[in-house]
Formats: sequence, structure tokens, C-alpha cells
Amino acid sequence: LEVLTATLPANDRCVLNWGDARPGNIIYRDFQPAAVLDWEMAGMGPPEVDLAWTTFFQRFFASMADQYGLLPVPAMFERDEVKAMYERLSCHRLDDLAWYEAFSGLRFGIILLRMSLRSMAYGMQDPYEDPNDMVMFAPLLDRLLDEI
Repeated sequence: LEVLTATLPANDRCVLNWGDARPGNIIYRDFQPAAVLDWEMAGMGPPEVDLAWTTFFQRFFASMADQYGLLPVPAMFERDEVKAMYERLSCHRLDDLAWYEAFSGLRFGIILLRMSLRSMAYGMQDPYEDPNDMVMFAPLLDRLLDEI
């Protein structure tokens, strides 16, 4: 929180953010998007919020694969490529997505924390000896914060 607060971009753009923008939340018909799901995190904010949520998950799954010795995740949403495509198609310049990826990591960490706390409260999960272990991607979050 301290790093994100100290480095908050001066961004006053405001658009509708889906909140959970990722391929798993898109329904396709004949290879064309027909609907988007999971709007519970929708809100208003800079467009970088939704874009970075998508690029964050690319990095998250790649780091999980690496952490567990699995095959590398195919690169689909690399930060620079996503930014360039968005700017080309929308004709609007974006801030560097690094801060927004770290913000996405914080949001996802909070979601995982709340899920773990709920599971513990209902006896479905044993408490962690170290509460920091509830964020299984802490090394990635550290890297994201170092990048900003």
C-alpha cells in the first residue's frame, strides 16, 4: 500500500471498467465475443485498470507455472503488446501499465486473503502459520512493486 500510494499516477481519465477483464469471462459464439461475465468488480476508473488486470493474470499464471515447475504459459497478453494494441485501436495514449499491474496484484491478493479468511471461519481451511502465505504469489507481487 505504501509503494502504490507513493507512486500513484496522475491519471484523471475515467471510463467504465469491467473489473474482471480476462478471456475466461467471455462467452463466444462462432468465435466472436457474445457476452462478458462477472461484473461484480465493475467501477469507474482509468482504462489502464482493466488492461493491467488482464496483463497481470498473464504474469500470474506464468509465475505459478514457473514456481511449480510446469511448462511455461504461452504469452498472450504481454504488457507492451497490449498497450500498443489498445493505443492503436483507441487512438488514446496510456500510462505505463507497471503501476496498474502492481495494483492488480494488490486487488487479487486481497481477494485471495478474503477467500482464505472465509474458508478458515467456516472450518474449511486450517489457519496459516504465517499470514503472508495467504498470498501465494508474493514473489511476483514483490517484482511488480520493484518495477514501479
